[in-house]
Amino acid sequence: MSDSYFDLPSRIEDDFAEIDSDIVMDLLNTDEDYAALSDRMDKLKTQYPVIEKVNEGSGEIRMTAEEHRAYVAYLSHVRQMEDMERQHIYFRGHTDAVAYLKKSKRSDADGTETPCRFLILLPIRMLYLHISQRSICR
Repeated sequence: MSDSYFDLPSRIEDDFAEIDSDIVMDLLNTDEDYAALSDRMDKLKTQYPVIEKVNEGSGEIRMTAEEHRAYVAYLSHVRQMEDMERQHIYFRGHTDAVAYLKKSKRSDADGTETPCRFLILLPIRMLYLHISQRSICR
């Protein structure tokens, strides 16, 4: 295998926990909607300690109707935040894919470098989405 081979899948697998953490921190610091959801979740957990007991505890738990409504709201916020994180990861994946493809150029017989065929197959729409969502992936 070439010295210039860049094993992106292994790098991502090895570093995924750190990448995921970076994404969450980036969203908290740059996305007002994400930060607001996080704040609402924290307030719900403070106001309704049963939420933490359900998430982290064991044994029997009883909830009032109000606590149950709060827990359902909490779960809705969790799902919204996870959707935002997945979207961020999706666009970051495109950024990494383009970088990977740039590194995986091949040399033709005459010595000129040509991007691998996969670059030609990348849908233009995906590249457009990446460019138009630049604030999502930094």
